[in-house]
Amino acid sequence: MHYPASPATLPTKGNPRLEIICQPIGRLLSFDQLDTVTIQSPRLDHEAIAAAETAHKVPCHAPGSRPEIQDFQMTQTHTGTTPEPAAALRLSQVTKAFGATEIIRGVDWTIQQGECHVLIGPNGAGKSTLFHLISGRYLVSGGTIHLNDVDVTRFGANRISRNGLGRSFQTANLFGRMSVFENARIGALRAVGLGPSFLRILRRDDAASLRALEILDEVGLLDQRNEPAALLSYADQRALEIALALAGGQKVLLFDEPTAGMNKQETHHVIALLQRLRAADSSRTLVIIEHDMDVVFELADRISVLVYGEMIACDTPQRVRANRAVQEAYLGTPATAAAAATPTQRH
Repeated sequence: MHYPASPATLPTKGNPRLEIICQPIGRLLSFDQLDTVTIQSPRLDHEAIAAAETAHKVPCHAPGSRPEIQDFQMTQTHTGTTPEPAAALRLSQVTKAFGATEIIRGVDWTIQQGECHVLIGPNGAGKSTLFHLISGRYLVSGGTIHLNDVDVTRFGANRISRNGLGRSFQTANLFGRMSVFENARIGALRAVGLGPSFLRILRRDDAASLRALEILDEVGLLDQRNEPAALLSYADQRALEIALALAGGQKVLLFDEPTAGMNKQETHHVIALLQRLRAADSSRTLVIIEHDMDVVFELADRISVLVYGEMIACDTPQRVRANRAVQEAYLGTPATAAAAATPTQRH
């Protein structure tokens, strides 16, 4: 690379441009975080050239010349836009058909890392089916699914789980005759590198056990760790399911109607639990199917609306509430009336 005495540009690593204009140089320049460096001066000195050569490991002067520089100053101007947050989940034209019946119809959907994203829609819209596709319970009929930039479209459920996805279901899926602690420890086995084995005896002080106790403390079930899971209240059973999803160390968590069938007090308990989970680890991504609109607007950073297998809206809670298509297709109210509606309606 040659560097003439007139203004020129050098490539560097990051996004901004560094323009150097007339001022005495007292230190070497760092180009590590820049895309380009533009030097504007009629003359260059040996220090400036050496700094550029060192940063880029290429000669930066015109052959046979080492022009002088008297003054220069630095100003930094950014080019381009701030990069989008990384996608925890990305669905592209996903379809699912059972025989001739198409349940999911060309869904494009992106969930950003660290957000709480709520999926709503009328009964039969395909919400749980979509979760089954993401988690590997069902195979897609078409399209692709990426989890943390890994194509998991054809992965089975266990492999998807090992790639960082945990989930709960509409109904409790627990080992009812086992203790709360034993349930949580099963969820923690993979997180500490253990698989199924009939020959291994687990102690209370091994890594899986310690992980289980840590998660039970996080979800507020540590004091009930020795109780059979079947004897827990319904809300605590749901909390234990959340603990199982967390225990494996997964960062992308799918919760299918976590407050279904709960009274108001139990619902507030689950809302507080989910808020604590986010506060404890900002890298956790929560994707929640929910019908209780109070819960939706309490938790959601963004809301997506699925109707008859098609995604008709994906936006902030305020914009989704004002969306005419959502009002008519999901909330069941004309746009003029919905403006005054409160979010307490259950569907």
